[in-house]
Amino acid sequence: MKSNYKALSELIEKVDERNADGAITELIGVSIDKCFIKSVANTNGTDLSKYKIIRKNEFAVSLMQVSRDSKIPIARLEDYDVAIMSPAYPIFRVKDTSVVLPEYLEMWFKRPEFDREAAFIAVGGVRGSMPWEEFAKMKLPVPPMDKQKNIVKAYKTITDRIALKQKINDNLEAQAEAIYNEMIANNSTNGTMSTLGEISTIKTGKLNSEAAVINGIYPFFTCSQETYRTNTFSFDQEAVLLAGNNASAIYPLKIYCGKFDVYQRTYVISSNNRFVSNKQLYFVLKQQLNEFKGISSGTTTKFLTMKILTPIPVVIAPEDIATSFINITNKIFETIFQSQAFTRIANDCSWGTITRLNYHLFERIKMKRELLALIKEIPTIEGKFRIFEPSAGMCIPSGEFIYDNPDFIEWKEAVEYELQQIYDRTMDTYIWNIINATGVIHKFNGKNYDERKNFNRLKSSLKVIEKNIDKYFPDEKSIESKITKAMKPKIFISHSSKDVKYVEPIVELLADIGMTNDNLFCSSIPDYGIPLNQDIYEYLSSLFSENELYVIFVLSSNYYGSPACLNEMGAAWVLKNEYTSILLPKFEYQEIDGAVNPNKIGMKLDDDDELLKKRLGELKNIISEKFGISVPDMRWEKKRNDFISKIKSL
Repeated sequence: MKSNYKALSELIEKVDERNADGAITELIGVSIDKCFIKSVANTNGTDLSKYKIIRKNEFAVSLMQVSRDSKIPIARLEDYDVAIMSPAYPIFRVKDTSVVLPEYLEMWFKRPEFDREAAFIAVGGVRGSMPWEEFAKMKLPVPPMDKQKNIVKAYKTITDRIALKQKINDNLEAQAEAIYNEMIANNSTNGTMSTLGEISTIKTGKLNSEAAVINGIYPFFTCSQETYRTNTFSFDQEAVLLAGNNASAIYPLKIYCGKFDVYQRTYVISSNNRFVSNKQLYFVLKQQLNEFKGISSGTTTKFLTMKILTPIPVVIAPEDIATSFINITNKIFETIFQSQAFTRIANDCSWGTITRLNYHLFERIKMKRELLALIKEIPTIEGKFRIFEPSAGMCIPSGEFIYDNPDFIEWKEAVEYELQQIYDRTMDTYIWNIINATGVIHKFNGKNYDERKNFNRLKSSLKVIEKNIDKYFPDEKSIESKITKAMKPKIFISHSSKDVKYVEPIVELLADIGMTNDNLFCSSIPDYGIPLNQDIYEYLSSLFSENELYVIFVLSSNYYGSPACLNEMGAAWVLKNEYTSILLPKFEYQEIDGAVNPNKIGMKLDDDDELLKKRLGELKNIISEKFGISVPDMRWEKKRNDFISKIKSL
């Protein structure tokens, strides 16, 4: 195994501290979304003395049903100083924080590759469970401490800002709910009563959970609190999304506007009454969530049925109240929806940022090489033992048992490890179909004497993978090109399309000093915009996540009136992109809002010529340094003066 890889057992140690005096009463659990949740269990009369204590920066993990769920519920305690958990949870901590940071370890646990490897290992367990001993054997790369700190810092910068954005959204939603209570819920006698079934359309999705795709284009809503991604959409609307089943009767509820897809047990609810908005339906259902716990059907898994949903009472407010409520909450939720779009880009960017600092793409190149090398070792491995073969109706040993051969065991474990790391079930479906069909995971435990057949199946699987590896795995040049590209700076001109008459001279000036469409993006200028047949969101998302952007904000009242512009501003803010602000005529510094710092000096296009020349010269120097462009003074002065003349004539 790679020299920089260490087994978890080298990095962590189990903790088994009990709540002997019963003093700690904060009971929590770990969700499949890899976060701690407050327990919903009734602890009245429960002896809490046997429960395990977990302290800040310690981890808890559930190793049951890993194979079934293809995910390990695991989390690091951050929001509490101390809490208690069920004795069923293994709790552990980092042995030495000078070797590995708890935050870095937590990030590793969140990687889909970690879950894939765990599911691979747990296949043979009871109900797909994983013994602690197998969990502790799992390996991960441990880079130098300075690199760990850089990775953690980059990731935390983004996640902290996402969390801040979520807090703002929560406050806005609470404000909207208070308005709902005041105007409608607490004044139901002023309106007429109806039911959810009468005033809404209720649908469900058609997809199963395997439709989730890492880095998919569209949100994919399931019965999990986490929002996944997929490359398809079945809905393009504003709707309330309600999970239809949940083991704990905790049904995630969301409202979304745009293109999305849903799981087959997730309800898509939309109003068909002009006096009842989707926002009202959202709050109606939100206030029903606690009641759902008691009335949902099922035993092991709880279900919400149409019988439960359709009779839910809904107030139809008088026209004037309904109209006022709709107008007020539409403005609030417009901000929330903008923030959701921004968060999507931020989440896309989080691992993109880490990719720039980490080396995992290059690691995958190495893994590909190592897998191919292991496949080439098949004749050597096969030659080191003779396999049991049936003879005359009897199983007669003809040599060393395959399952006892240490060389074979080491080789097979290495093959399985590389497969786990390289291939993604959701993306590399061809490979996984091969693996499932031919059975790469063979136990070779001596209970099956037809081991020649097993080995031949394993060998044939690997040969097929070898033959198709370049087709279903990116070649080295494309990956290296992607990383090289990510390290190159690029100017992004964030502007409103309504201000294109000012933007065109800006782009022309930048082109005149040496910028090209390879290092300059401006959506309103055809040669510098989004290529033909490209999805706008997908392209902008990759632009922010795969490039080191220098942003030029072209600010105006039009800019602040555009949700798309505000999303661009939010994405630039979350990634801490460097930027320059250009204020269009009649737009003042005191009007600057959002993520742009009004105290940071930019340039005003209606400043006097001398000050404008100075600011343009400062921008030219920044660009020259970043992009290695050298512009002769005489040429620059002419182009700058031509630009000022054009701007002043508009």
